[in-house]
Amino acid sequence: MTTIAAYQHNRERETDLITTLAIHSFKQLIRKMKSAARVANPIAYFYGILNTKLTELYFEELFELGFSTKQEQLSFRRKHQD
Repeated sequence: MTTIAAYQHNRERETDLITTLAIHSFKQLIRKMKSAARVANPIAYFYGILNTKLTELYFEELFELGFSTKQEQLSFRRKHQD
């Protein structure tokens, strides 16, 4: 599952980063399974956590490069139109 998620986000060569994210995702899965809430499909839950972390990392890198989200662009336009 980790390899598939890394491949989908073009990060298959960043093994240290992927390993770290996978460990954090697995720890989050274990915490969820220990809580009162029941996880129906743990593998899918793990994959979802990892996918979300990789997506967040992607948008953080875009933000560092100077790209912004549409929400930020809209609020910027509203401020300067007044």
